[in-house]
Amino acid sequence: MIFYIILSVFPRLFYSFRPFFQVLLHTRGKLSDVYNVYKGLIALRKANPEAFGANEAAKTETYNKVSGVTKYTTGDFLVYFNATEETVNIDTAGYSKVVDVTSGTPTESATLPTTVPASGFVILKK
Repeated sequence: MIFYIILSVFPRLFYSFRPFFQVLLHTRGKLSDVYNVYKGLIALRKANPEAFGANEAAKTETYNKVSGVTKYTTGDFLVYFNATEETVNIDTAGYSKVVDVTSGTPTESATLPTTVPASGFVILKK
């Protein structure tokens, strides 16, 4: 899952993995949840090219010195990636919306999460 997210945030990597995505398209019925998340991330990137395009101002850091939890800030967005097997508490100060991409279309909600699930991610927006 995190593999797809990273490729959505960093589109230049997409072309290196193009054959992989051709296989993914053929198996999307079996992997519809993964396909929809990836589709939602692409839509989010296309709707916000200033944040997710060729943005040299994007910053990456380990969150609270927890190995496996990464915090990406880019434009009006903050993305937490949790590659651990534990739920992690997060700081949402300065952000007012959460962006959900699991349906294949980015949708915003004012109900901010307080945690990132194990092996999951959260996208926040100002």
